[in-house]
Amino acid sequence: MKRKSILALALCGALTVATFVGLSATANAEGLTQSLDSSKVSYGTVSASDQAMLQEFFEYDYYKRTNPDVVAAVGDDYNALFAHFVNYGIWEGRSADAEFNVNVYASAYDDLSSAYGSDVLAYYRHYATTGKNESRPVTTFDYAIAYGVTVQSLTDSEIVLTPALMSVAKSTGATSVAAASYASEKIYYQAEEEKKAEAAAAASAVSAASNPVFSSCTLSNACCLCFYTA
Repeated sequence: MKRKSILALALCGALTVATFVGLSATANAEGLTQSLDSSKVSYGTVSASDQAMLQEFFEYDYYKRTNPDVVAAVGDDYNALFAHFVNYGIWEGRSADAEFNVNVYASAYDDLSSAYGSDVLAYYRHYATTGKNESRPVTTFDYAIAYGVTVQSLTDSEIVLTPALMSVAKSTGATSVAAASYASEKIYYQAEEEKKAEAAAAASAVSAASNPVFSSCTLSNACCLCFYTA
């Protein structure tokens, strides 16, 4: 699905459950909203009309690229991948379109989250019929970061992504909240160590400047004001 809005703010199906339960996380930041705990996933049923609606959101190449675990399990046939999305992926928190992450959309607009709660399909229906024509541009991680939106997973309440955490995930390639958190802490401690090193160097320079040490003059015995700093 191609975006119809332009970002105004600068950015600073017969497949068995057993086949898919326990598949690994997708190898990109989009997988951050995917639940890795199958016990927290409530699989539902998608009606024929909703399946037709979801085809608007399903980008075959994107889903294939961002879900290598699914491709390894069912192959790369369009119908097989779409069947996975409507029967499993949508409930697990997987995205099927680079331009629309339902968790971001739900988190960005309080009126929608108040009306639909955790009803994943309701958000897709709203965007397909109304939202895409309204001023609701926050549908991706990039937009969430730019607008300062904290993203809450509709599938797993323990998955909470702050703009800072999403930024770290994008820059480091972290594919889980744990990995992004670890990377964030590592970046923080590295920055702290660099600050300490800079402060120590500055303090040393100040100390040296305030305590000059005389040296032997190499130019002339008559020069008595030659000195150097340690």
